[in-house]
Amino acid sequence: MTAMGSRALGLNINWRFEFSNNTQLMEPTADRICIDIGQQLCPGVIDHHQSNEEPSCAAKDVIDHPELILDHLLAPLLKKASGHPEPRAITWSILTHTRPDWDAVLASYLAVRIAEDGIAPESIRHLAQQAIEWDQGRAVFDPGLKSIAPALLYTIEQADLSADYEKLAFGFRLLDYLKTCAEDPAVSLSPASRELYEGHAEFGNVVRKLDADSQKYHLDVKSGQRLTLNLPCRSGGRRAVSTLICQTNPHSRLLKHWAHSLGIPGSEPTKSVECLIVPYGQFRAHPSGSGNHFKRVVISVRGDSDVFLDDIGRQLELLEQQERKHRGIVQCGDARYPEISPSPDPWYDGRGHNYTIVDSPRSGTLLSYRQIIDCVLTVHASPITPSHLIQVE
Repeated sequence: MTAMGSRALGLNINWRFEFSNNTQLMEPTADRICIDIGQQLCPGVIDHHQSNEEPSCAAKDVIDHPELILDHLLAPLLKKASGHPEPRAITWSILTHTRPDWDAVLASYLAVRIAEDGIAPESIRHLAQQAIEWDQGRAVFDPGLKSIAPALLYTIEQADLSADYEKLAFGFRLLDYLKTCAEDPAVSLSPASRELYEGHAEFGNVVRKLDADSQKYHLDVKSGQRLTLNLPCRSGGRRAVSTLICQTNPHSRLLKHWAHSLGIPGSEPTKSVECLIVPYGQFRAHPSGSGNHFKRVVISVRGDSDVFLDDIGRQLELLEQQERKHRGIVQCGDARYPEISPSPDPWYDGRGHNYTIVDSPRSGTLLSYRQIIDCVLTVHASPITPSHLIQVE
């Protein structure tokens, strides 16, 4: 493994950041690192989604395998120059997925630091474990916001940024700030301290967005449909699970985190919402006349839950494939889940998250919201919650 980064070799790096909704297998490309995308863990491609092993995340894989970055980018240069490259400007690129989440941002930042410095910064390595918990919806969340995880700040702010590059740039500024503070002996505040951000010109405004978001969550619960689903338990059998079906795009940007920590506002004792069905990006009415149509729908339970979503992702993808055939839509590319359908962009069935999250195709679903809800209820509706009582327009 190359023992040093580009700085030690006198190289001036110009970074280019690219974004893709391609979910297919990607092969390594010279001068580019794929992060959280590509379905491989190999030199030039770092993606944890192809694994069914213990929970991981892209950021942890970057830290655990710096050679996949260093050898891929630097080894060819060293070989070409017999170990003594002349100082020159080089362009390297990071490719990650569209709508980059906290894990993608953190992993991309760490990849840049490893490529330039030869090692991931010790001061922010701990954020990788937090990224796993955040990715699975099981991060410890302070409803009073006396402590604020960096992932919270990123998640609330990036929703107001339209371009993927703007989202990534904000995340990089936040991580630069955290790294600087952690390496300054005069700063004694932890990266979860509200005080660390309140006095900052940019991040202080984001903290105020968090305060306002908790009130928006109350509106989402009030306008949503609450019911019980009977989800399968990992140890066998089924268990009644409190569920919230949002009727429209959620007002709260942190809906799932509030749901797990605050639960149903006013309930005594506090009753956590364990399962969420949330639509995003509303279109006009569905062409079939079967209600509203949203670009994206996410169904989830906590990442450490004793229940899971069974084969909902598979059933939804089969419905999606029927809709594609009905509309004459032909997709090109290798099937992501060939045992389910030939689509290169299918419903995500949760296999990389222990079957705790189901997400629509990255290009958007063709199904109406009513079709999606009915699919879930067909298998998991509680006998005390007949499907005809579920008000989904």
